[in-house]
Amino acid sequence: MGAMQKLAGLMRRAIEKYDMIQPNDRIAVGVSGGKDSVALLVGLCKLREYIGIPYEVVAITLDPCFGGVETDYTPIAQLCEQLGVPYVLKRTEIGQIIFDVRNESNPCSLCARMRRGCLHDAAKENNCNKIALGHHYDDAIETFIMNLFQEGRVGCFQPVTYLSRKDLTMIRPMVMAEESMISAAVRHEGLPVVKSKCPADGNTNREKTKEWIRMMDRRARALKSDFTVRWREDIFLASNLFFTKKKRLDQKKSVLENGAKRHFQGQRRQLEQTAPIKIMRRHQENRMKFDSPKMERKTLPVRLRREDR
Repeated sequence: MGAMQKLAGLMRRAIEKYDMIQPNDRIAVGVSGGKDSVALLVGLCKLREYIGIPYEVVAITLDPCFGGVETDYTPIAQLCEQLGVPYVLKRTEIGQIIFDVRNESNPCSLCARMRRGCLHDAAKENNCNKIALGHHYDDAIETFIMNLFQEGRVGCFQPVTYLSRKDLTMIRPMVMAEESMISAAVRHEGLPVVKSKCPADGNTNREKTKEWIRMMDRRARALKSDFTVRWREDIFLASNLFFTKKKRLDQKKSVLENGAKRHFQGQRRQLEQTAPIKIMRRHQENRMKFDSPKMERKTLPVRLRREDR
């Protein structure tokens, strides 16, 4: 079995497990030119042949134009033509804003947010309802460790994320595939890769986290222990469990909120129906008390005494 076929099998498994794709979806694939995004594009195109779900694929590339220089994405355009996929290339000024205007010391976070926003807008312009990103198994582990040690929280990106403001759904079909398998598939298929021109490429916190994980892998293999050999799988399962629990909690919260809303609406409706009747009854009771002979006997002497004074 070829490397690309194995990768497509893992992608299909993730799509079916997390219900990523529905019939007649139009999926925008973010193609940066790296091996992950190119493998994702080819994998989704191959899956259309036998997965049994009709969907469309649109390749979208955002050129940050680092240093004010446009990147040549001709190999990606030719690949999309071979696959029969529409290709959209959008030039931006993200590189100039981050490195020239703002001169960010830690540019990765801002760059990711700006690229994500541009990708959302491009997907909406091309009538797409979903966006596929090339995050894989190793990315999930690295993100989990970075959140744990740098931000002090337990969390990871989700395989499926709905963006209510944009009415878009982000999916990550390669979340079960390791980076080594993706690299092997790209080499085996001879897929084109466009080198990133980012000045911070190779000198980021994620690269440092990757090096730390490699060190832990070497130590785990040296110890020959089942616990240490499987530590990466345990971390991935923990992040996956966190996603599942969070999703269930969100569902319970939604059910409780809807139930409380319905209960409040029912009480309000009942109050609107019964309040006039209660007010009329209270008014009648007060009139009956005031018109009763007993109340007149009590109040009459008091009034007389006041008049006499």
